Amino acid sequence: MKKNYLYMVICVMIAMLAVGTACNGGAEQTKNRKENATKKDGIVPIHLYVFGTRMDAEESDIVKYLKTVYPKVVAEKVIPLPQSAYYVPNHRYRAEKLLKTLTGICPKTDIAIGITSRDISTTYNGQPDFGILGLGLVGGRICVISPFRIHPRSQNDLQKLTVHELGHAFGLDHCKVSSCIMHDAEHHNRFKQEPGLCPKCKAFLNKKGWRLK
Repeated sequence: MKKNYLYMVICVMIAMLAVGTACNGGAEQTKNRKENATKKDGIVPIHLYVFGTRMDAEESDIVKYLKTVYPKVVAEKVIPLPQSAYYVPNHRYRAEKLLKTLTGICPKTDIAIGITSRDISTTYNGQPDFGILGLGLVGGRICVISPFRIHPRSQNDLQKLTVHELGHAFGLDHCKVSSCIMHDAEHHNRFKQEPGLCPKCKAFLNKKGWRLK
């Protein structure tokens, strides 16, 4: 009787192990299929995060716009502005700390852009708290933008700012063509003088999967 009971326990354990292996194998296969699909078409997903309490109309428009010019855009949940990024003297949020927050939550192989309606800043030319429109390292995958300093602004201005910073995230440096969106604005709003991307910058992004005309 004891031998039979022990035999039954062993059989049940083997069965459970087999089921667990099958489930894990299925999950692993699903993960691999997703990764292979990304590798196959070469399209890296863009994750869009909104810092604050809710997505406003402008931020919603950016999501809609990106979906018309890029095939893989994921509108992520709204996330709170990290208190550690708040610079009390000027009531701004440090852009590099916002980038750090995004780096911690975005999949490591993907692109992320954060949007906030609050003023953001970074250290620039010896100034410890210099107000900026956006920040992103060339090829660094992560960027953040704020329309706070665009006055007056149009929907096109915010779209251009979005493309500029995502251009950096995808690997574009500042462009020497003064009419190109990727031109270094030197922290000024020059979007009225920049109707679009130059042919070289546009071709670069389109090779990455963008559908820019």
